[in-house]
Amino acid sequence: VTRELRRTDSLDEIVDLGLASTSPEELESALRESLEGLKPIEQEVVLLRVQSYSVDEIAEKLGKSRRTTERLLQRAREELLRMIDAGE
Repeated sequence: VTRELRRTDSLDEIVDLGLASTSPEELESALRESLEGLKPIEQEVVLLRVQSYSVDEIAEKLGKSRRTTERLLQRAREELLRMIDAGE
């Protein structure tokens, strides 16, 4: 039984949207605003990932399995991309 595994080692798809000239403060503010549309656990996972924690470190910090953490990151990524596509 093989499931499609998606990349969870970075959020480059979300963070690298032509925002290179954006100040860290503006980027953090925009990210926090976008995160409001996510579940609290997804918000926490994304914030930790953006702070350069590895998937394993996040899983340990939250007391979740690696696979659960990967799923949370994937759901958050999909929702953030949906919001971006919808112009929210």
